[in-house]
Amino acid sequence: MEIPDEGTKKGPKPPRVFVTEVENINPLMALLDEEITGKYSIKDSTEEVKIQDDDGQTYSKIKKALNEKNTQYHTYKTK
Repeated sequence: MEIPDEGTKKGPKPPRVFVTEVENINPLMALLDEEITGKYSIKDSTEEVKIQDDDGQTYSKIKKALNEKNTQYHTYKTK
């Protein structure tokens, strides 16, 4: 019986980050491009911007960058 290697074990994806009250997405994208080196995707709607990242380290960097700029955001953690 093989025991899975710790490097290949994948956990659940981090929760999405929802940024509200975004009038112009360009400064937000510039901030993320400047601060974040991991993979993430952005989806824009009329009410909010949804940011989905691939790992917990990127998630922490996104939250830190948004907090430093006093950006309003929220997340939902799945049960």
